[in-house]
Amino acid sequence: MPRNGSGTYTLPTGNPVEANTIIEAEWANTTLDDIGSEITDSLSRSGEGGMLAPLRFYAGTVGVPGIAWLDETSSGFYRSGAGEFWTTVLGTQVVQFTNSSVLIPSGIDLTVQGDVDFQGTFDVLGDFKVNTDKFVVTGASGNTTIAGTLGVTGAITATGGVSGAVTSSSVTITGGTINGTSVGATTASSGAFTTLSASGAFSLTGDQVQVSEGGTGATTAAGARSAILPSYATNALKFLRVNSGATDVEWVAESGLGTVTSVAASFTGGIVSVSGSPITSSGTLGFTVAGTSGGIPYFSSATGWASSAALAANSIVIGGGAGVAPSTTTTGTGVLTALGNNTGSAGAFVVNGGALGTPSSGTLTNVTGLPLSTGVTGTLSVANGGTGQTSYTDGQLLIGNSTGNTLAKATLTAGSGISITNGSGTITIAATGGSGTVTSVDVSGGTTGLTTSGGPVTTSGTITLAGTLITSNGGTGVTTYSAGDLVYYASGTALSKLAIGTNNYVLTSNGTSPTWTANTGTGNVVRATSPTLTTPTLGVASATSVNKVAITAPATSATLTIADGKTLTANNSLTLAGTDSTTMTFPSSSATVAGLGIAQSFTAKQTFTGSTSVLAAAFTNVVEPATISATAATGTINYDVTTQSVLYYTSNASANWTVNFRASSGTSLDTAMATGDAMTVTFLVTQGATPYYNSAVQVDGSSVTPKYQGGTAWTSGNASGIDIYTYTIIKTGSATFTVLASQTQFA
Repeated sequence: MPRNGSGTYTLPTGNPVEANTIIEAEWANTTLDDIGSEITDSLSRSGEGGMLAPLRFYAGTVGVPGIAWLDETSSGFYRSGAGEFWTTVLGTQVVQFTNSSVLIPSGIDLTVQGDVDFQGTFDVLGDFKVNTDKFVVTGASGNTTIAGTLGVTGAITATGGVSGAVTSSSVTITGGTINGTSVGATTASSGAFTTLSASGAFSLTGDQVQVSEGGTGATTAAGARSAILPSYATNALKFLRVNSGATDVEWVAESGLGTVTSVAASFTGGIVSVSGSPITSSGTLGFTVAGTSGGIPYFSSATGWASSAALAANSIVIGGGAGVAPSTTTTGTGVLTALGNNTGSAGAFVVNGGALGTPSSGTLTNVTGLPLSTGVTGTLSVANGGTGQTSYTDGQLLIGNSTGNTLAKATLTAGSGISITNGSGTITIAATGGSGTVTSVDVSGGTTGLTTSGGPVTTSGTITLAGTLITSNGGTGVTTYSAGDLVYYASGTALSKLAIGTNNYVLTSNGTSPTWTANTGTGNVVRATSPTLTTPTLGVASATSVNKVAITAPATSATLTIADGKTLTANNSLTLAGTDSTTMTFPSSSATVAGLGIAQSFTAKQTFTGSTSVLAAAFTNVVEPATISATAATGTINYDVTTQSVLYYTSNASANWTVNFRASSGTSLDTAMATGDAMTVTFLVTQGATPYYNSAVQVDGSSVTPKYQGGTAWTSGNASGIDIYTYTIIKTGSATFTVLASQTQFA
């Protein structure tokens, strides 16, 4: 079936064919014949055959004409309205055609290189130039009026006279008059000319054209300047400007003029030294920073700077006070690790692993439940209820010593007829050999505090000991106890007793004797495994070391708060400085915090907004990434703005090209930019003897007609150099962009 009036083709009856249908001549041949007929009636892309009926086109627009070229889709013809169509080149209107006129719009030059015969009205609104040897106006055409300037290369023959000014390097006037004065040959006869002009070499003999006649009244350039400008007198080093009424010019002194004979620079206070100062003609001022590697600068005085010594790694920085360099302190590599443990509640000391460890100094004032076997090291002295001894041999006894109030170790010494055998926890006293008769045995308690009865025994009997063994003889001097009593030595011959304390009280010392003290706070007392310390007071020293971490006591109070379940880890020395109420907010996800003096690479978009009174950013200098490629410009070139700001093709361009701007191969520029965003990129193209140019611009594959610098699209490149194309891309809406383009030649 043939196409309908809209050009739509419909398959013959019986189509489309259902799946698994057998091909039969009855319908297949009819269908193929119909398709073949329609293909034959179609226009060949390779130019075979021709149209047999009028060829109709889509109207199009100035940027997308209905008739265009594959290599330049924004150039061609388009219909703008009834009875009107235009030629457009790179999206710019060039010629308008209607049923009554042909229009060359303002800003478009018309150059004619052959003969032109105008039989109607020929209006020229700008300059009219004829670059041939003649311009002929036939008598039948009537007078020709030039409203602008008529530039002629060659001669003008005006047999009917010329009304107006004629400017030329040489004018031949045959006969006639000039303002009533007869003229012959090339020289005017005697008389006065009131109007005479020339555009080339022109001379007057005998007089000068006065200022009142439009001249200068002078024969030299210096004289002319003196004649037409305000007086030079007393106006040295002044500049010429239009006066406030815009009616004349006047000389005005420039404020602040003078001569700089020397420029110097200095830096007081140390650290920075200056070289090359002063500069009296030309030169460079150099600034050099010097200090100790690993140190930090500090104020050594109110106006002076200095560098501290190298600060130790993994240490805490301590201020030295006025005029003194900061330094570091550490008691081991576990300092920072200890700070990472959160033990206790707000205001508590931070302890390594939750255990108090072994402080190098400080006073333990309150401890309960301390396990003696694992929680106490050293030797418990007699003054604290101990013995002051750590080891024994078999048979040794503890004997009081009033000198120093100590217990000494000693063994029994065998006497005459007596043997002493020391065993593991036993002493055996036995009579040794010899013979004789003991007639009386008695025992004396001496100064031990013990008494005897039943002695002396002369035959048989029992000697009974009584009394209490005093401390100086290894006893306690105590005869009765209650459950939980603790014994300790205070003074005299007997140990003192301390009754069991109240539940949860802790054993402390007042310096002379032990005592039970109420345990403040809640939770368990400090043991060997992860206790909770609730607002403890660990000593009153100005600096306390907890598990080798030095903590300096503040003058009044200070608070270190770490949120529940959080960890503070510092892998290097860390100093936080600021003013009261300063809040530092870190990123909500893992990230690297940028340092002011450290090179950083930002992989995400950073937005600097500033405020209504403060600019968003200030850069002394900025380096933009450039991609340098030994590539020749041709075809469609994808410009990925996330890769570079400057793209430089170093091989000679081989054809006109289209540039397509996108964020990257996987991201559109429309996605990467927000409405109101603008960016500027540069494309450097190397040109050979035959230049080419950027003939089309796309954003994300869609054509965009740029706004060209100077208002006119370029139509060629520049040979044997580098053409630099600069594009400012502004997103004005969804998938809508304005592109400002310029072309600059460098050779």
